[in-house]
Amino acid sequence: MMRSKYDMHDYQWWLVDYILKNRRCGLYLPMGRGKTLIALSAVRQTMYSRDAGRVLIVAPKRVAKNVWLQEMEGWEHLHGMRSESGLIMGSVQERSEALDKIKQGAGVSVISRDAIVWLSKQQIDVPFDTIIVDEAQSFKGYSSARFKGLAKLTDRATSVILLSGTPMPQDAEDLWAQMYLIDKGLMLGKNITAFRRRYCQKLIFETHADYVLLEEHRDEVYRLVGEVTVSMDPPTNMPPIHYKKVGFRLCPDAAKIYSQAERTGAVDLPGRKKFVARTAASKHALLRQLASGAYYPRGVPGNGSKTAIPVHWGKMAAFKKLICAGEYSPAIVVYNYVFERDAIRTALQDTVFNARYAEIDDEGAIDAWNDGELDYLIVHPDSAGEGLNLQSGGHTIIWYGLTEKMGSYHQLNARLHRPGQKNPVRVLHLIAYGTVEEKKVMPKIIKKTKAQQQFMNTIKIGETT
Repeated sequence: MMRSKYDMHDYQWWLVDYILKNRRCGLYLPMGRGKTLIALSAVRQTMYSRDAGRVLIVAPKRVAKNVWLQEMEGWEHLHGMRSESGLIMGSVQERSEALDKIKQGAGVSVISRDAIVWLSKQQIDVPFDTIIVDEAQSFKGYSSARFKGLAKLTDRATSVILLSGTPMPQDAEDLWAQMYLIDKGLMLGKNITAFRRRYCQKLIFETHADYVLLEEHRDEVYRLVGEVTVSMDPPTNMPPIHYKKVGFRLCPDAAKIYSQAERTGAVDLPGRKKFVARTAASKHALLRQLASGAYYPRGVPGNGSKTAIPVHWGKMAAFKKLICAGEYSPAIVVYNYVFERDAIRTALQDTVFNARYAEIDDEGAIDAWNDGELDYLIVHPDSAGEGLNLQSGGHTIIWYGLTEKMGSYHQLNARLHRPGQKNPVRVLHLIAYGTVEEKKVMPKIIKKTKAQQQFMNTIKIGETT
């Protein structure tokens, strides 16, 4: 059943007017505030009140394919836009054919952010007048081809609307690229070098240099960004969210291996070639892997597919203990490394009788989860952290493997903690006591969360503005 525009909240209509008045702006709203609906409602008004020309919506692949067009179909005042909308996705040939249709007239085009570089290189005589950038923080990489391609398109646009619930996943430097898309460098500097010279301090480390925002400039940067962006508190109609640490101790042998790696950066197991982490970053990655139960002998980072060498089964045992009673089912189970995913699957097969589980990229997995047909949904934060509605399938998230990306952490938790969720949400973290998981990873997420919240509070508006 389609909903009426009269079902929209007053603050949503206020934000529609905000977009129409400012044209180039950012909505940095918490998950659940209806960013997609607000942006489409603003586009709908421009399409029929004046010549809005062509509209381009840039979003993560899964969100581009599923969320934006579905939102049009769910509201009476947006339903007519669906027939004028199309996807620029697929193979190069399919994208080219879709672009040819767009060149023949106005309308709304939805494209995956992965195809932005390709689009920026195409011959487009008539530019896109309005560009909506969903999950705008994913373009914070000022030196990336993705950012440069999008900047080329936004330079020619009349209206640019940035949407994000986590606009500052690392620090204030994340805001520079986003503001450049809005004002071409007028506020925070024509390039990242100008921003750093004015607002940051350079820190020299053994292997690299880094820049941090000087505290005396933080308020000024937030104030400038606040001139073209707004935020709000999270919705009040959602159940609470509870966080819990599920700790375990490494067995003596594993603790000895971990301690040696912590001191020397080396792992030297009997019958195995000695592995030495040569940089601080690779040592940190090694300690994270060891805390979770294994390590990659060539230092394969993150989601690498090379074979891992097992060191202990402590985390798997803690996970089995957690799920054996069925108290935390159904649940989303999150992994960071491939060997963690394999451990999760093994634990489910060993512990849960006829366990119904799937990985999120499996065909039909999302629908099966939302329809209550799965006990466990296995996900990587980079594949499920943005735009998906998973609240119908359960209210528990188990972080088997932690991420250090604050934005991905909160985005994934928000797949369950969002409007429509009927139960208190439980977020559990499996953490090895005394390891980098406890001493660095979780504290880093907490620190970054506080910094982002400080920024969001600076640009916040009231419920009934």
